[in-house]
Amino acid sequence: MGNKEDVQMMRKTNMRIFPIYKRLAWDYLFFYTIDFLFLTQIKGISASDVMLKSTFHAFFSIVLQLPANIIVEFLGRKNSIILGNILGCLYMLIIMMSGSLFDLIIAEFFSSIAFSIKNVAEPSLLNESIPPSR
Repeated sequence: MGNKEDVQMMRKTNMRIFPIYKRLAWDYLFFYTIDFLFLTQIKGISASDVMLKSTFHAFFSIVLQLPANIIVEFLGRKNSIILGNILGCLYMLIIMMSGSLFDLIIAEFFSSIAFSIKNVAEPSLLNESIPPSR
């Protein structure tokens, strides 16, 4: 009986903290609105390079879906979400320190793998936390 109660307690804890986590890690809310202006005005990167960065994000998102699934299977859901958030923070640091198109491409690689890992791990973690019902 102790194991069943532990599982119920874990589910309740996960269901309680998941909305808080989702609010904090949902997205870079205001980042995308100022991304273009920051890179062109402050960093002096050309507008065409900033737009090209977006195409690399789309390309990396497609290519990194399979590696993201492998990473989640290897590390587990919880550790994968933590890794995804760390890679997201690394993405932000690279963007802040970037000075060229190559830096932006590397940053988009980290962003794509972070979002891919989080998109694979989060729903299954939440699904496991919901108690079975009819």
